[in-house]
Amino acid sequence: TGLVEELNNDQIELNFVDVVENIDHAVEMGVLVTPALAVNGKLMFAPLPERKTVLQAVKAELKK
Repeated sequence: TGLVEELNNDQIELNFVDVVENIDHAVEMGVLVTPALAVNGKLMFAPLPERKTVLQAVKAELKK
C-alpha cells in the first residue's frame, strides 16, 4: 500500500523530483543523498527511515 493511500488524506499532494534534472532545487533543499523526503517544503529525511517513522512524521505535520 502506498503511504498516501494509507494516510487517506486529501491534503496530501505527492510530487517526485528528479535530483539530476533539478539539482539546484535539491541543493537548495539540502538533499545530499537519495531517496529523500520533504514535507511542506522542509527536508525531513535523507535517506528514508522505516515506513513507520515516515508515517508518524507525516501525520504529525498534517496536525499542524
